[in-house]
Amino acid sequence: MKNLRYLFFTVLLLSGLSIYAQSEATPGSLLKKVSDMPDTMAARLLFDEANLYYLKGMNDSGVYFFTESLKRYERSGNHRKVADTKLALVKCKIHLQQFDAAQQILFDCLRSGEQYKMPAVQAMAKALISFVFNYRGKPKEALGYCRESDNLFNALKDTAGLLFLYPIFITSLGMNADTVTAMQYFSKGMLLFDEYEKSSLLPDADREHIPLKRMALIFNSVNLMTTNDYLGQALRETEKVKVKIETRANTYEQFELATLTAVIYLKLKEFKKAQLFAEKAVGMIRPESGNHSQLADVYHIISDASDSLGEYRKAYNAMVLFKQYNDSVFNANSLEAIHTVEARYESEKKEQQIQVLNRDKNVQRRLIVISAVGLLGLLLLLIFVVRSKSLQRKLLIKEKESQKIELEQKMNELEQTALRAQMNPHFIFNCMNSVQRYVIHNDIDGVNRYLALFAGLIRQTLENSGKIYVSLKDEMSYLEAYIRVEQMRGDDMFDYEIKVDPNLDTSGIQIPNMLIQPFVENCIRHGVRQDGSERAKLNITVTMEKKLLVVVEDNGPGINSNRGYVGKEFSGHHSMGSSLTEKRIELYNKLHYEKISISVIDKSDENKDDSGTKVCLCFPIEY
Repeated sequence: MKNLRYLFFTVLLLSGLSIYAQSEATPGSLLKKVSDMPDTMAARLLFDEANLYYLKGMNDSGVYFFTESLKRYERSGNHRKVADTKLALVKCKIHLQQFDAAQQILFDCLRSGEQYKMPAVQAMAKALISFVFNYRGKPKEALGYCRESDNLFNALKDTAGLLFLYPIFITSLGMNADTVTAMQYFSKGMLLFDEYEKSSLLPDADREHIPLKRMALIFNSVNLMTTNDYLGQALRETEKVKVKIETRANTYEQFELATLTAVIYLKLKEFKKAQLFAEKAVGMIRPESGNHSQLADVYHIISDASDSLGEYRKAYNAMVLFKQYNDSVFNANSLEAIHTVEARYESEKKEQQIQVLNRDKNVQRRLIVISAVGLLGLLLLLIFVVRSKSLQRKLLIKEKESQKIELEQKMNELEQTALRAQMNPHFIFNCMNSVQRYVIHNDIDGVNRYLALFAGLIRQTLENSGKIYVSLKDEMSYLEAYIRVEQMRGDDMFDYEIKVDPNLDTSGIQIPNMLIQPFVENCIRHGVRQDGSERAKLNITVTMEKKLLVVVEDNGPGINSNRGYVGKEFSGHHSMGSSLTEKRIELYNKLHYEKISISVIDKSDENKDDSGTKVCLCFPIEY
C-alpha cells in the first residue's frame, strides 16, 4: 500500500498543487461575466478560474469550473482545447478519488487523440490511465499503458512529459515486482533531469519546478529500493536538490526536502536521523496553515522511527497526532464539498429565477399580440403558461428530493466512519492492568513483548479508523494482532487458528473495516474463558462461495447455556462494540443492494457431541 501512498504525492508535486501556490488571486463565479462573451474567450477565463481553485487544493470547485469551460470549448469545436481541459479535469477528479469518472474521461481523450491526430494528448492520457490503474490495483494493465506512453513521449522528444511519466512508471514496475527495471528508470530519470536542467531553451517557469519534480521521482523510487547502494544514490540526488533549494527561501520546497530525507533515512534504518529530519519538517509548517495532509504524513514517519528506536511513548504520541491531522483533512474535504453544493444550488436557483422572469416577460408580450386576434388565442396561451409552470414546479420538487436522498446517503457514510473511529476503553484498561502485572512480577521481557504487541495494535487501529473499507489481508492481520494481545493477556489460556482460502485475492478484496473483531471478542469473552479438561480454542475460517464467508467459532459452552445470549440473539452482555457493529451493518444494508448477513449458531444444535458457538458472516465482494 505504500506504493499507492506515494502515487498522490507524485501528482501533487508534478502539478504544483499546494496551499503554498504562488497565485494570490481569489477565485469567484464568472458565469454572469462570461454569459455574453464568445465561447472561446469565456472558456479561457473559466479554465483559468478552475486552475486557481485546483492550485489551492479546492478540487470540488475546480471540477465545477473546468466542466463549465469544457462546455464552451466543445461548442467552439477546438478539439485540442477540449482534450487539454479534460486532462486538467481528470487531475481534480483523481485528487477527489473519483476514479470511475476519471477513467471514462481519459478513454474519451484517447479516442479524440487518435481521431484528430494528437499524439501528445494520447501520451498524457495513457500516463494518467496508468496512474488510475495503479491505484485501483490493476498493475499489469497500468504497466502496459506506461510503456505505450513512454514510446509516444520519446517519439515526440517531450522531455517534460517523460519526467511526468517516470514516477508513475516506476510505481507500476514496482507493483509488478520488476524492481530491477524500476531502478534502471530511476537512474535514467536522474540523468534526464541533469540534461533537462542544462537546456538553454528551458522556460524559467519550468526550471523553477525542477527540484519538486526531482523529489517526486526520488520518492517513488525510494519506496522500491532494497539495497544501500541505491538508497545512497537517492541520498546523493537529494543533496543535488538541496543545493538548488538553499539558494531561494521557499518553505514548501524545504519542507518536502526534509520529508524526503527522513523517508530515505528510515529505509536505511538510520532511525535517529529519520526522526530528526521529520521533526525538522514539522517545524516548518504551522498547524493553523491548514496543511494537515503533509503534517499527517510526517507524524507517521516520526511514529515509525520512534517505534524502531524503542521510544514507544513518542511513537504513540506521534501516531495520535497523525490520526488527528488525518481526520481534520477528511472533515475539511467534507465541509468544502458541502459548501460547494450549497454555492452551486444558490447559483442555479438565481439563474432559474432569471429564466422564469424572462419567460414571464415573453408571455406578456405574446399576450399583447395575441389579444388582437381574439379571446380564443388568449385562452390557449393562458392554458400553455399554467401547464408550463406546473411542469417546472414538479421538476424542481423531484430535483430537491433527489438532492435530499443523496445528502442523506453521504451522512450515513460519515456516521459509519465516525462509529469505526472508536476504541473500547475497557479493553485498553485491561491491557494496562496486564502491563502492571508483568511489572509486579519483574518480567521485563514480558513487558517489552506485550507493549510491542499492544503498540502495534493501537497503530493499526488508528491507521484504519478513518477508512470505510480495508483489504481482507489487512483485516486478517489486525485480527491476528488483537488475538495475540488477548492470548498473552490471558496467560495463553487458549489456542487459535486462522485459515484463509489460498485462492482468495486477499489484497484486492475489500470488506467493511473492524466488522469481524467484535464477534472475535465475544468468542474470547464467552467461549474460550472456560474451565474443563478440554483446552479452549478459537478458529477463524475465510472461504469464498457466491459471497465471502467468514466463520468465527469456539469450543465453549455455546449460546444456549451462555448468559451473554438469549436464544440466537445477542443480549445480556451487549458491549459497545456489538452495538456499533449492529448499527453499521444496518446502515450498510440500507445503502447497498447486496446485504451483509449474520447467523449465530450453537454447535450442539448441529451435532449433539459438539459444543461451542459459531458466528457466520456473509459479505458481498468489493474490489
